[in-house]
Amino acid sequence: MSTSQGMALFRALDLLGSTCLFDQLYERSPPLRPRLWQRGLCLFYSGRFVEGREQFSLDTALNGGDAEEVLWCFLCDAQRVGVVGARGGMLELLEEDPRPVLRVILSVYRGEVPLSALHEHVYGPCASAHDKFYAALYEGLFHEALGAGELARDCILAALRTPYAEASQDYMVAVGRMHAHVRGWRE
Repeated sequence: MSTSQGMALFRALDLLGSTCLFDQLYERSPPLRPRLWQRGLCLFYSGRFVEGREQFSLDTALNGGDAEEVLWCFLCDAQRVGVVGARGGMLELLEEDPRPVLRVILSVYRGEVPLSALHEHVYGPCASAHDKFYAALYEGLFHEALGAGELARDCILAALRTPYAEASQDYMVAVGRMHAHVRGWRE
């Protein structure tokens, strides 16, 4: 039993199998617990938002410059207490995320800049394929947190149609696919 096995199950859209495996790893290996961010994703998609937040919080303490853990804590909280409540409980990064696209996304989620800032900084002609994928994915997740299901679907499916998603082995592409699968959206 390993994280790579759990990730393979997740990539195969076996949410239950992946969640069970990551829960077993969590229980059997306390030193590994802060590194199981993949478990946090499984918990989110399983509707276990309190545990998901706890998992991402553990990882944030270990990876103080990774905005994605803060974003996923927010997304877990937004499912329980709404966007305003989730913003009130957002974690702080210990250092700045080195990825400009994630810094803009984090500012949008925090309410520091409007969603249009994402379009201005990330979707322009000079934006990388990586940035366009991440922007569309996290924009879709944000729309869903706001209750705008159709916009969420359109953004996430657009992310999955990017050249980056089609060619990359990035685990976040698997997250986009799992999101679409769980919601019953067709790519």
